[in-house]
Amino acid sequence: MIALVPVLQSIEKNLSRDLLSRAWAKMVAPDAPAVSGHCAVAAEALYHLLGGAQAGLMPCVCKYHWADDGTMVTGRGPNAKLDETHWWVRLPRNGVRGAGRVIDPTADQYSHPFPYDRGTGRHFMAPHGGPSKRASILIARVRADLGDETLIMIRNAMVMAYKRSQMTYGFNAS
Repeated sequence: MIALVPVLQSIEKNLSRDLLSRAWAKMVAPDAPAVSGHCAVAAEALYHLLGGAQAGLMPCVCKYHWADDGTMVTGRGPNAKLDETHWWVRLPRNGVRGAGRVIDPTADQYSHPFPYDRGTGRHFMAPHGGPSKRASILIARVRADLGDETLIMIRNAMVMAYKRSQMTYGFNAS
């Protein structure tokens, strides 16, 4: 198994309020867990650091809202302005992109397990296909923290593992 823990720890360590979107910066309480509101930027940075689609990764998102009794309800709510989203990344499994385990660098912001089975695969919002400005800042911080050599080794291992699994299960590895 490829060691993802150092990358996840570095992402969490390098999250800061300047990486929050304007909307989330207004909503996140100062005493909230450090990962709160950072799901999109953290998942996007993780996706790009680990090799993205070449490594069989799939960004996933789930829209949700809070019911009057404080429970989380997935899907659109009665007031779209109050809807929230949560982002994470899925690993490949058996040669299938995004069919594996959930990797959620900001799972600690929720007091209960997130309903990942309700999410869908989506592309990130950056129109050019590369990392967004905020994700690029986080990626640079992680690179400074872990070093390019370590990150290249992890990324290459992820990509090669996915290609091997595609060949094993009879998928086109291109």
